Amino acid sequence: MPSNRLPPIFLTVIDDEGRRFAIKISSIQFLADGDAFQDTTIIMAAGRAICIPRPLDDLCKELNVCAPIPDQEQRYD
Repeated sequence: MPSNRLPPIFLTVIDDEGRRFAIKISSIQFLADGDAFQDTTIIMAAGRAICIPRPLDDLCKELNVCAPIPDQEQRYD
């Protein structure tokens, strides 16, 4: 039997200081790598920057909204 569940409206995250956020997905303005190691992501939503200890690629896959990000070697070919 097919599920009639709607996609989630809020993304729940815990930032690098342990604070919890429920961010309305439609309010996300951008996602960016938070550091050179690419193991944190900055979420800009509702005028606030939130740094979370998760790779950008993982978050994009979970949200299913981002185009694939090219590898470092592919960017400069």
